[in-house]
Amino acid sequence: MIVMLAYTFSGCGSSHGGQEDFNIEIEDNQYIYRFGEGTIEIDDENNTIIYTDGQGKEIHLLRNVFPLDLTVHNIFVNGEDCYYLLENDNDSGICVRKINMKDFSDVLIFSSIEENIEDFYGLKTEERGAEEIFQDMEETKWFFVSDRYIYLKKKYDIRQINRNSGLQKIVAEQVSDGKVIYNNGKIIYMDANGRQAVYEE
Repeated sequence: MIVMLAYTFSGCGSSHGGQEDFNIEIEDNQYIYRFGEGTIEIDDENNTIIYTDGQGKEIHLLRNVFPLDLTVHNIFVNGEDCYYLLENDNDSGICVRKINMKDFSDVLIFSSIEENIEDFYGLKTEERGAEEIFQDMEETKWFFVSDRYIYLKKKYDIRQINRNSGLQKIVAEQVSDGKVIYNNGKIIYMDANGRQAVYEE
């Protein structure tokens, strides 16, 4: 299913009190975004991202010489930047990269992809049991990037990743599916009982 995501920005990319000053609405299945008069969307068949302008011309945004080892699962557009999230079926880690739509530069923002294939690809420790590992290996339902953090939803949890330190933590549990609003450091979501809840940075 393709979902056209609605999003609004207020002063995108500007800094306000140490965090971006913008409001967004996020929904599950981030496959396609409006961008100007065109769209940016994931091409599942070729595991790439395509920008289609207002005249129907297609530009492949991922210019990989070799096929990607990881699958493009989600995209998130903020101003002139298209962030994309990659993951695979054998690892609880994620990789987030950013394409600048002005010059099409592609830079790494964050990666926690494991390369060790022993002990659940290096995931199993005395502190982490199999249940936690398998929950981590769930597909990411949505993600977005703010000035300081990457936020994502896996299964029923919202997770926060510090972009500078890489520190990860769960900031909300038992989150229902559906729209989530980020408003200048506040995440507004519905809990499993259908009540509105708020996490504030």
